Amino acid sequence: MPDICAHIVRNALKTGKSALVGSSKIEYMFQNILWYRSHLQFMPKKTDTQPASAFAPPGDIDTLREHLRARESRLPRRLGEVAAFALTRPEEMALGTTAEIARAAGVQPSTLVRFAQTLGYDGFSDMQAVFRSPYLQKPQTSPATGTLGGFLDAAARSVESARQSITEERFETAVDLLARAETIFLIARRRAFPIASSMAYTFGRMKIRSQLIGTAQGIEDEMLDLARPGDAALVVSFWPYSRDAVHQTRNLRERGLPVIALTDGPDSPVAALARVSLMLTEAEHEGLRLLSGSIAVATAITAAVAERRGIGE
Repeated sequence: MPDICAHIVRNALKTGKSALVGSSKIEYMFQNILWYRSHLQFMPKKTDTQPASAFAPPGDIDTLREHLRARESRLPRRLGEVAAFALTRPEEMALGTTAEIARAAGVQPSTLVRFAQTLGYDGFSDMQAVFRSPYLQKPQTSPATGTLGGFLDAAARSVESARQSITEERFETAVDLLARAETIFLIARRRAFPIASSMAYTFGRMKIRSQLIGTAQGIEDEMLDLARPGDAALVVSFWPYSRDAVHQTRNLRERGLPVIALTDGPDSPVAALARVSLMLTEAEHEGLRLLSGSIAVATAITAAVAERRGIGE
């Protein structure tokens, strides 16, 4: 307040006679002060949700992380949840779409925009560019080596995600349900289909009865009608979730069959229908999301089911 008043006084003294016609300099000065005091209560205060133009945003990932750690506890609840998500899952912040990140963080897409603006960015894409920058730094190698190395690194991250997120207890429960089943129905669509197809091939080689749901004839529902008590199902489904896969999973669940889901998060519709869910996040490289972690888990399931049944001993 004193600094503002001094500024007003200086301006009043500089205006000269042309600005003070009909009033003295002192009267003019106090009119300005009274106007400022009357409007002071309506002026915005600096808070943790201040608009982006108020200060420069972090320009590199290390500074951004430090900034988030320092401010996380002071942010409103929803923004604090986004901050926690960004700190613990930076790869998804860097490589996911706005819709995917919002779904995984449990917030609305508009909350991501507000979060970015709180940190000083014009929008979410500007903040995401900072998260993405480490992944865009190309090693000084030939294009072939760099591409191969990038995908191998992403594959390793996918496998590590499975290791960290799938507990031994959940895995054993899933294996036990499948090992006791007379027929294992395998449900998958789109990019998840190769995983179920690989499992069907391996089960066939081990003479374990399974049925892959997905044919050129389009008779999937009729094939599911063959399911009986004593059977079980495994569904593989990732974002964006196939409506057919969700419908078929619900069909078997309503008929009392135990369902195991291999999916990418608790918000997955098949996770809500499953008796046991095995969740992992596949890494992405150069715009392509891998299946390495899922393939590893699926292969482990088939091997464990065979072992539980005493096959190969």
